[in-house]
Amino acid sequence: MRYFLDFDRAILGKAPDIYFDYVERIRREYRVIPSFIFRCARKKFLHRLLKSENVYHTENCRAMYEGRTRRMY
Repeated sequence: MRYFLDFDRAILGKAPDIYFDYVERIRREYRVIPSFIFRCARKKFLHRLLKSENVYHTENCRAMYEGRTRRMY
């Protein structure tokens, strides 16, 4: 389960253009939700992750993505 969550979150540690493309695709998927609600929910999600001690649950993903994720957001 920890690896599944980390694989899902790994996009946060990718290059900005890759991440923003991902967010754009997610936005299209949830197009029925008003933009301001989507943006607020996304922001809240990111803030919650960054407040935690570790964004990633596994040592492997922490080593690969934690630093970059925290620097980007």
